Amino acid sequence: MYSGIKLSPENSRALEDMARELEELAKIRGTFILPILMDETRSISHYFVSEVYDRLLNSSITAKNIDVIIHSAGGDADAAYHLATILQEICEGKLTMIVPRYAKSAATLLACGGDVVVMDLPSELGPIDPQLEDPVTGRYISGSSVRNTIKYIQELSGPLLKELCQRLPVIQIGDHESLVEHVEECLKELLCERMFKDETEKAKEIAEKLTTGYSYHGRAITLREAKKVGLKIETLPRDQWQKVWKVFRIFEKEVLVRG
Repeated sequence: MYSGIKLSPENSRALEDMARELEELAKIRGTFILPILMDETRSISHYFVSEVYDRLLNSSITAKNIDVIIHSAGGDADAAYHLATILQEICEGKLTMIVPRYAKSAATLLACGGDVVVMDLPSELGPIDPQLEDPVTGRYISGSSVRNTIKYIQELSGPLLKELCQRLPVIQIGDHESLVEHVEECLKELLCERMFKDETEKAKEIAEKLTTGYSYHGRAITLREAKKVGLKIETLPRDQWQKVWKVFRIFEKEVLVRG
């Protein structure tokens, strides 16, 4: 599932090389491998859920364990949640989410649907605080920005407060806060289903940290930081990781860069 790729002779050869490496990795690990590698023009959406389900429906999945290789900047949190639940239902054994480079925002939500997340030194996750589009500017506003705005407003009074309230495109603060709670609940549900099946409080703590615990939406949650957060993180044997990394680098150089 290489989303957003325009097929050219060069890309076709790259896809063949990637498929060959993934086939070898699947044999070594005894798993079914689902690559979710997205270029910068695509994001996790409700339509993308249908695309992935098509792939799963038309695949002969004989292995109990499933590896999902994710590279994505994010997208719609509800779509990511739905996709994670589908994978949780389909996988009869261990569901492993592998992040060679990054799975940010909603893609982190997706990754948290696994039994474990595989990371290494170049891997990164990101905060899952949802973003809303400002209807006036068209810009996306993160949860941390909204919370900072609320704090700023609370410190104002008199004419300045009145003027600011008139100028604000009413950033749908109430809507955003309820959305944060919704995403946090979705994340907790995913964590409770597999990674922290009998550890509700642990799942709640991690969900809160990932949704409201960072001041910047673009924060890189590295291998070391992900372990500090409390997620179940694994690393692969070198030979296996080298294959994962080779697949990603082919994708990055031949698809993302060359196009």
